Amino acid sequence: MFRITTLNTSYPPISAEELPVRMSPLLRQGIDLLCCQSIAHPSVPRSTDQCDETGLLARSLGLTCSCFAADRQKKSPKGTHSLFLRGQAIFTGPGVWMLNSGSFVIGEEPCEEVVLFALMRKNGSSVLVFNFHLADSAKEQERQLTDLFQHNLLKEVYGAVVLCTDRHSLLSPKKWLNITATSCYTPYQLESTDHGLLGLLAAKNGSIANLPMEPELGALPGLSLVVDIKRTVKSKRSRPSFPLSFREQWLGYHDNRVFA
Repeated sequence: MFRITTLNTSYPPISAEELPVRMSPLLRQGIDLLCCQSIAHPSVPRSTDQCDETGLLARSLGLTCSCFAADRQKKSPKGTHSLFLRGQAIFTGPGVWMLNSGSFVIGEEPCEEVVLFALMRKNGSSVLVFNFHLADSAKEQERQLTDLFQHNLLKEVYGAVVLCTDRHSLLSPKKWLNITATSCYTPYQLESTDHGLLGLLAAKNGSIANLPMEPELGALPGLSLVVDIKRTVKSKRSRPSFPLSFREQWLGYHDNRVFA
């Protein structure tokens, strides 16, 4: 079971001191994945500046900032260099394995956006997460999502796919079905509010039986859900259906082997 939360730190602005209080209901239950957009991250190591929002957030909530991708940056004046970059971050809680992460670009200039992705695993279930800025027009949203669902990552079958964005969707359910048709996934539930979009997509072929969800909306500037992934394919094969980490692939999978 995964508890996934998306937090829009810029709408409305929220301080690091307020976060533990505002998020206390979720913290008591435990957060497995937290996605943030437009958050400041140091461009050089060991920075102690108070503008390090990823560090403050991680310490306040007891999470780990597992990956970060900077937004497209405007050119700085010659001879200047910013100590902090703004972009997308994914935080993980205890017991969550980060199997793979990275970033790529969707859309066309001048509306290109960087997508941060992470493949996570917990208790044998895998979730592929995409964290990015969604465009402010239906036409650009359709272009962004068409690029996204044509990506090779979505040709593989995982437990579920999650989309986290900072704007609500302007597209109809029929349009979503058309856009996702080229991938291995279909929309299961799309929670879309002024705080953003938290979308859940299920695999079309066999790796999921059901996804009981508990949408949680409140004073928090974001969205949260609980995903329970069940396998539907029964097999006598000893190999697991969940993705292996790079270390497991290199050493070879064994049922009784413990991986760090």
